[in-house]
Amino acid sequence: MELHQVEAVAPGLAARIAGAEPGRARTFAFRVARLACAVAGVHDQQALDVAREGLERYPEIDELVHLWELERELDAACESKLGSAPSTVTLDELQLTSECVEARAVAAVIAALTPDARDAARGATYEALTAGCDGRELEAIADQVLDPSADAEGADSLEGADNADDADSADSTGASSASERPSQD
Repeated sequence: MELHQVEAVAPGLAARIAGAEPGRARTFAFRVARLACAVAGVHDQQALDVAREGLERYPEIDELVHLWELERELDAACESKLGSAPSTVTLDELQLTSECVEARAVAAVIAALTPDARDAARGATYEALTAGCDGRELEAIADQVLDPSADAEGADSLEGADNADDADSADSTGASSASERPSQD
């Protein structure tokens, strides 16, 4: 079995994701994607909407295409600013370029949509860390969402409260019915 990249950079968090119930892993993935967008200063409304509403409705094809194109454009701008491929520079150098950081935040949103909920959480976590999210903030979200003793309703109600920017535009309860959520595989 091949290890996911997040297992190399945050093994404790990866283990918590692996042991999480699929619904909690999916909720975690979208919370992490929203945090990444806030940290990176993502201004693209469609990316923000998908990050915020991903648990309530799966995006339309045109929204997905927009996200993929946005990530590709940001990656190209990142490479242009760096003067080389992002994979050839250190993480610190990558995080100095706003286009690089924003590309990783959009990638976190895309990762949260991955069909397998735990893969979605791992992917969103890795991209969020690459975008500059603090591991302690991700651990705090994990404490709220992945902990089996956390009340499911309480975890859902915290979804929109990651930061002040997100909380203003989030549904006041942040709750959504399980029948409207993406696959929780």
